[in-house]
Amino acid sequence: MDLTNVSSNMQFIGQVYNLEILAMLIPFLMALLLWELVWKGFALWRAARLGMTPWFITMLVVNSVGILPITFLLMTRKKYRDFQRKSDHEEIVAIAEEVMESHVTHHE
Repeated sequence: MDLTNVSSNMQFIGQVYNLEILAMLIPFLMALLLWELVWKGFALWRAARLGMTPWFITMLVVNSVGILPITFLLMTRKKYRDFQRKSDHEEIVAIAEEVMESHVTHHE
């Protein structure tokens, strides 16, 4: 085993995998990860609320640096607004029915 050959191979590996460059990339990669996580979280929440299982699974599996979740959020903006209005309306009706029922039972 020739030690000079091993030494030159180690220098080559050190040049290829420069730890300084890697250290500089870590903050960028962390920011990218956070960016993806935030957008994916909002999009997965909306997909679950709207019952859009294929979209949910796709966004859960595919990492697209936020492109797919942002596209989904933009595409479903109106549908989600309508869903929220319907949910709010149903909640108000349910509360009104409870109030009416309790009012009727108290007077009987």
